[in-house]
Amino acid sequence: MPVKKNSDIYRVYSRQFRLPSTSRAIGASSREHTFEISTSSYVLEKHGLKDYIPDDTKDNYDIGDLRADTTEELTDTILRRMEKSFLDLFTTTSWSQNQSLATAALWSANTTVSNPILPVDTATSTILLNSGEMPNMGLIGFNNLVITKNHISILDRVKHTSKEMTEAMLAALFGLEKIAVSKAGLDSAAKGETASVAFMMNNQFWVGNTKARPSLKTQTAGAIFRKNKPLVKRWRDEDRESEVVEVNMQYQVRVISSLSGFLIAGIT
Repeated sequence: MPVKKNSDIYRVYSRQFRLPSTSRAIGASSREHTFEISTSSYVLEKHGLKDYIPDDTKDNYDIGDLRADTTEELTDTILRRMEKSFLDLFTTTSWSQNQSLATAALWSANTTVSNPILPVDTATSTILLNSGEMPNMGLIGFNNLVITKNHISILDRVKHTSKEMTEAMLAALFGLEKIAVSKAGLDSAAKGETASVAFMMNNQFWVGNTKARPSLKTQTAGAIFRKNKPLVKRWRDEDRESEVVEVNMQYQVRVISSLSGFLIAGIT
């Protein structure tokens, strides 16, 4: 969601299920109805990285455009930081509608008892009941996508019609429009220590309703508020005989309608 201000107020949505009286006598005024909301605030966080491109290195770089490659690498790193900020919100604290699976129900158990479709159906029903809208997307880490699409209960649904199981087919089985897959990895070890790499989204499946273009009176589970301004700056550093490339980004991730999401925790 592009924004112009570094801090501002946004609308937070709750249930809108009470039906006011709509009857109107002939010649009388209609009754007043107000779309009830509460508000919260965001403050954009500023993130930036820069790198030096020495003249000699640029002159000997034969495989492409070093400036473009440097810009792309810095941008990708900041976007991975944004993804980490985004995924940090997927906890039972952020989503009051959640379920932690028992050991026998873990999707990695790969049994009919652990059928992934059942808890997703529960999530869908819960979201519909509490927000009034059907969820349209799921979110899962890549390692758990592999486990899910190879689950015997999933494969049994398509065994007579297909030899493959794509993300689109899995979304259709769950009654969703799409499944987003987090593929980013994270090395949590300090620099110089033995690497400890894991997927950023490791053990959860989230179901929710999101809008590609949120408006003031539509529900969406959450948004990334992002400053709409140029990201890249370049300048010369003659003392280091280098060109400096800097990438900046300002954003904040917020839950807007917690009733529009459901977190299934501990799926494997």
